[in-house]
Amino acid sequence: MPDSPPPIHPLPIAVTVGFAGSRKLLDSDSTLTEAQRLEFEMAVSEVVENDLSHLHRDLHLSPHHFLCGLSQIAIGGDFAFTQACAALPIPQRIFLPQPIDEYLDAKSREGVADFSPEQKGIARKLLDDPNIIHVQVASDSHDRTDRFEDTNVEILRASDVVICLMRASSAGHAGGTLDMLADAKQLGKPALEILVSEENGRPQFKRQWHHPDPQWKAPLLPGDLGNAILSSAPPSEAPGIPVDAPHYLGVLKGVGSRLANLQRSFFKIIALVIIGSHLLATLFAVIGMALHQLHGEQPEHFPWIPILIGLEISLIATGLAVHFYLHHSNTVRNWAMSRLCAEIARSVGALQHTHVSLKYLFTLPFPKELLPLLQTINILHLASKPSTADSWEKRRDRYLENRLDRKNAQLDYYAKGLANARFWSKGASYCFIVGSGSAFLASVGEMLLHVNDAPIEQLIVLGSFAILMPVVAVAALSLAASFDLEARVHTYHDTLEFLTAIRPHFKAARSERTFVHLALEAESRLLGETANWASRRSFTSVA
Repeated sequence: MPDSPPPIHPLPIAVTVGFAGSRKLLDSDSTLTEAQRLEFEMAVSEVVENDLSHLHRDLHLSPHHFLCGLSQIAIGGDFAFTQACAALPIPQRIFLPQPIDEYLDAKSREGVADFSPEQKGIARKLLDDPNIIHVQVASDSHDRTDRFEDTNVEILRASDVVICLMRASSAGHAGGTLDMLADAKQLGKPALEILVSEENGRPQFKRQWHHPDPQWKAPLLPGDLGNAILSSAPPSEAPGIPVDAPHYLGVLKGVGSRLANLQRSFFKIIALVIIGSHLLATLFAVIGMALHQLHGEQPEHFPWIPILIGLEISLIATGLAVHFYLHHSNTVRNWAMSRLCAEIARSVGALQHTHVSLKYLFTLPFPKELLPLLQTINILHLASKPSTADSWEKRRDRYLENRLDRKNAQLDYYAKGLANARFWSKGASYCFIVGSGSAFLASVGEMLLHVNDAPIEQLIVLGSFAILMPVVAVAALSLAASFDLEARVHTYHDTLEFLTAIRPHFKAARSERTFVHLALEAESRLLGETANWASRRSFTSVA
C-alpha cells in the first residue's frame, strides 16, 4: 500500500486566556468540614475545566487556535484554574507580584499568612507541572496592594480573553478580580464572569459572557501568512503545544523571506516603470517639440509628431496606472510585513534553548496586526525546553558564529548593505548634480545663443537639454527616495557600529545571565532597525 501524504496544517495561533479569581471561594461563616471544603474546591476546578474546554465553541475559534492560560498562583480561584489547565492540558504562564519564596511567605497587613504550609506545598507542586511554561515577577513595587494590581494589569495586557471566578458575596478589593473584570469590559475584551456560591455543601454557579466589542475577532496571522501551512510538523514535547518552536519559526522565516523577496523585486520593477515611463514621455515630448520648431509648417514631417504625442500619452497613462495599482495593492506594506515576520523568526531562532520571555518583541514599534503572532512565538519559545547538553559558553559561541560572525550573518550583512547603499546613494547624488548642472549650463548657453542670433538647430538642442536634464535629476532623487537609500546609509552605519561595539562584551561575559542580557539587547537593536525600516517603508511609495 502506498504511504498516505503527510498531513498539512495552518500555522497555529495562540489565544491567551487571562484569569483572576477570589482567594476565598466560601463565605467566612461556612460550616463545611475540611473534607467538604476540599470536595467543594475540586468541584469548582472541574467546572473551570469544563468552561475552558468549551472556549473554542463559545468564541468561535478555528482548529488551529490553541489556548494559553495566564494567571497568578494564589489559593482559591487560581488553584482551580491552574489545576484545570494541567488537566486539559493547556500551557500556562504564571505572573507573580514578587519572587516565589517571598510570595509564598507573604502576610497580609494584619499579619495573617497568605499560604498555610499545606497550601505552599500545593502551590509548589502546581508550579512544577510540565504545563507551566514560564514564571515571572510582574511588579517591583514595595506596596502589597500595588503589587497585586500590577500583576493583574500585566495579565490583562497580555490576554485576549478573560475569565473571572468570584465568590458571589465578594465585595472585591483594589486591584482584584472585580477590577480586572471591569477593565476587561472597558478594553473590549470578551470576559466570562463566573459567580460561585454554596448551597447544601455543593457549589452553585452563575455564568455570564460579556462581549463589550461586538466586532471582536479571534487573533489572526497578518496578510498572506494566514495561508502558510505546517506540513508533517513534528509533535511538541510540551503539553498543549501543537508544534515545536524551531519548526514553526522555520516555516515562518521561509514563507516571510519568499514573500518579501517577491514583493521587493516587484516594487523595484514598478518604481522603474513609473519613473522610466515619465522620463521617456518627457523625452518624446521634447523630440516632438524640437521637430515642430525645426521643420515649422512643412507638412511632410507632421506624421512623426502625432506618433510621438501618442507615445507620450501612452507612457504617462502607463505610469499613472502603475502608480495607482501600487497605491491600492498594498504591495509595499505587504513587503514590509513579510520581511518583519522573517526577521522576527530569525531573531527568536537565534535565542533557541534560551529560556527567557521575549519582552523586546512587545516593546518595539511593530504594527498591531503582528501582536497575535508575537504572542504565539513567545509562548512557543517559552514552551521549548532549555538546552542542557551544552554549556552556556558553547551556546554563546554558537550565537556569535551564527548570528554575527559567519558569512551573510549580521556583521557581514550590514557591512555589505552599507557599502551598497552608499554606492547607489552617491550615484543618485551625482546624477542629480550632473542633471541639474547640465540643465543650468544648457539654459545659459541657450540664452547666449539667442542673444547672438544663433541658428535654430543649436537653440533647439540646448533647449531640449534644459527641459530634459532637470527631469533626469528629479528621477534620480525619486529613485533614491523610493529605495530608501539615504536612511539605509545612516541606519546601516549605526547598526554596524553597535554590533561591532557589543561583540567584545559577549566574549567578556562571565555568566549565562550576562550573555542572555547581551543577546536580548542585540536582538532588540537588530529588530528595532527592521521595525523602523518597515514603518518608513509602509508609507513610502514612488515619488
